[in-house]
Order: sequence, then C-alpha cells, then structure tokens
Amino acid sequence: MLIFDFPHEQFMIFMLETTLTIVTGIFKFAQHYFCHDLEKQGRKYIRHHFKRILQESAEFKDLLCDELEAILRDDELNVKNEEIVFDAVKTWVETRVEERRVYLPRLLECIRYGLMSHKYFINNIVNWKLVEKDEVSLYLHYN
Repeated sequence: MLIFDFPHEQFMIFMLETTLTIVTGIFKFAQHYFCHDLEKQGRKYIRHHFKRILQESAEFKDLLCDELEAILRDDELNVKNEEIVFDAVKTWVETRVEERRVYLPRLLECIRYGLMSHKYFINNIVNWKLVEKDEVSLYLHYN
C-alpha cells in the first residue's frame, strides 16, 4: 500500500473549512490518497455541516451509495431532526431515479423513524411515490 505524505494537506484542510461546495470531493481525495488528517477533518466537517452540504453542494448528488450510507449511519451526524436525513435520501435518489431506486430500501434503513412525527412519516415518506411503488420499502416501514 502506497501512502503519500501530502505536503499541502494543511492547505486542503483550510479549503475544506472554507469551501462548502467541494467538501465531498476533498473528502474522497483524502480517502483515496490516504491523507488521514484531511480525511478525519473532512468527516468531521460533513457531520457538522450536513444540512448545508445537502442544500448547497452539487457534489452531494454524486456520492456513491456506500458513501452516503456511511454518512447517514454515522452516530455523530449532526442534524436537527431525522427529516433532514430523509431529505438527503430523497434528494440523492431523485437525482438519478432509475439508476438509484434499487438502493432505496438500504438507505431508508438509515433513518431513525422514532425521532420523527407520525404525521411527517405518513405525509412525506409513506406517500412518496417511490416508496408507494416499492413493496420492499413499504415492508421495511411497517415491520
């Protein structure tokens, strides 16, 4: 395994903290090139600014399913409520519906439904057209 001692890692950490739009790209770079400090800072930044990244970063929609799932399952993910987690799943899946609908049951398992209101659950999740059409997703919700 080749590990780089990236000489500009501190600069990249600075960029990570100041440039929201490329945060996921920097994080992927850090993972790929074994920049452990940068990867740690990237993970921390994503955890603490998840809602802003979801709303403002175009790169969010380019995450792989495994990457999104790892973020959503992180116990230190800092979100005000689980509705934001559902919003992330919905946004990501709807970006490329035909390609990503197969991941829907897996990503829906990342949501802590007990932390959201029954009304929100029924109005936004159960009545979401992709969930209505997917028997596996409906099964996960009711069991």
